[in-house]
Amino acid sequence: MSNEEEKYQPLDEEIQNLAKIWGLPKNIEWQQIKKGRDNTSFILTTPKKEYVLRVYRQNSSNKEDIDKEVAFMNHLHRNKMPVPEVIRTTSGDSFASFIGDDLEWNAILMEKLKGKHSTDYTKEIVQEIGKILALMHILGMDSPGITLCKYQDPVIDEEVQAAQFTNEMDPFNVAFFKEAQEYTIKIDHELPRGILHRDITKSNTLFEGNTITGILDFSSIRCGYFVEDIGVVVWGIIYNHLTKFAPISLIKDFLTAYAAIRPISPEEFSYLNKFVVLRNYVIAATDYKVNGDITDSILVQSYLEKIAG
Repeated sequence: MSNEEEKYQPLDEEIQNLAKIWGLPKNIEWQQIKKGRDNTSFILTTPKKEYVLRVYRQNSSNKEDIDKEVAFMNHLHRNKMPVPEVIRTTSGDSFASFIGDDLEWNAILMEKLKGKHSTDYTKEIVQEIGKILALMHILGMDSPGITLCKYQDPVIDEEVQAAQFTNEMDPFNVAFFKEAQEYTIKIDHELPRGILHRDITKSNTLFEGNTITGILDFSSIRCGYFVEDIGVVVWGIIYNHLTKFAPISLIKDFLTAYAAIRPISPEEFSYLNKFVVLRNYVIAATDYKVNGDITDSILVQSYLEKIAG
């Protein structure tokens, strides 16, 4: 089953029946949001309010994962973070399961937050992301279920580790992915840790002016080291400015804003580049799976090698 086949294909009757699980009015209006790489989301419009319905891709988050995701989101929401509240079903469940096309699907319903995605990383935008991410990490050290966390040396996703290569695949790409499969970050220090978002990007943040009004898509959360999240943002700044200018100043602006809320230790900073590389391997694998192109990731790798040298 391909990535697209694993995504939910909407039918009006199913969407209407799903809305009833949360007690929404009959005959709601709905529209699909631009397709993401993993899950499928919809805006549901009622006479009084708008909501976002997310249906998880097959073979992605299991029910335990979704429970943890909802618990963390509502923990942040209760602490006044710009995170959508997840609405419980009329039965009091944190998510709903339903049958469509002979498959079981899982879905959550959230409030729809105001704001728009930023079109670029500016100084003000990266500073705002730095502040919000630091606050989220502080709250992530005191999140429900944090005592159950297990911490291991970070490695590439299992999907990348399991990838099989064919004779038709470009030898350069094969070499790149074999490096990814073998990539491990050995943690030799007691680095600060807790719950991570793992996907803070322009696509997953909403802004009004230079203020964040929404942090979205917590489906990748897990227990880990905060420097991984920091590396994701640094990777995003590099990725979005490769053809424009060297983004060193923006990276410094982001790190300075973050450190003003939660200081970054020298030990953490020594691991930052390693986590940017980890993120680059993950995105390369996703891009290759979706469109067969890893050009941008190769450019990021070249940039990282340049500034490291």
